[in-house]
Amino acid sequence: MVLQRLTPEVLRAAAQSAAAQHIPLAEANHYEHGSDLWVQFNEAYAAGPGQEGA
Repeated sequence: MVLQRLTPEVLRAAAQSAAAQHIPLAEANHYEHGSDLWVQFNEAYAAGPGQEGA
């Protein structure tokens, strides 16, 4: 297992990967509700593939 520093790019890639796989947002976002990371994940997920107009 390789550990990666959580950068905005890594967070964005994880969120967009979850969106592309149609994983429900509530299941994909494990960050503390309302935290900066939670908000960033939600924004990146919404911008992910297949999320236009969702």
